[in-house]
Amino acid sequence: MREYNTFDDFNFENKTVLLRVDFNLPLDKNTFEILDTTRIKLVLPTINELIKKQAKIVILAHQGRQGSWDFISLEKHAKTLSDL
Repeated sequence: MREYNTFDDFNFENKTVLLRVDFNLPLDKNTFEILDTTRIKLVLPTINELIKKQAKIVILAHQGRQGSWDFISLEKHAKTLSDL
């Protein structure tokens, strides 16, 4: 017997899933362009599984910490996620 649940143990159809992800991506200090998309790529299987199970997904994330140089909007992250 398993000690934990998996996505197969739940019905996600038409349910809203709050997905907290760590998208603190490395950025270029001058242009704020994303240098590495690995963290976004690693969450894609989870997102795709939830889509396959017809879930509505709300993604929560942030970039950097308030007051630090890399505390920016997630607009570029959203575009990257959409492209992938």
